[in-house]
Amino acid sequence: MQCLFARIGDRLISHAPDITRLLARMVRRGLVTRGRDALDKRLVQSRITAPGLDLLEQSTACVAKVPAAIFHGSTDDEVPASIEMLEKVRCAAGGMQDGYKVGARQVKSRV
Repeated sequence: MQCLFARIGDRLISHAPDITRLLARMVRRGLVTRGRDALDKRLVQSRITAPGLDLLEQSTACVAKVPAAIFHGSTDDEVPASIEMLEKVRCAAGGMQDGYKVGARQVKSRV
């Protein structure tokens, strides 16, 4: 599995300059490999390794339990409203430059 830095950065709360350092640590731990694209040397391709996939599977199982714990006792109407509020807080904390994401679309911050 490969992913461009920009796509990895879109999924992180951290700022873009931290992605290179994060991936360097992951390379040292044997979780990913990095290399220049064969056709476009400006691109760096990152590939997850077998140990990286194992860790991803373990962490995904842990993370999957979090929403149920956080939203336990909330109604079906309260969950989306809570998520939107948390996205606004993330935006205000510097998680995104120009707004917050709701699903696949970008929304200007109202915070």
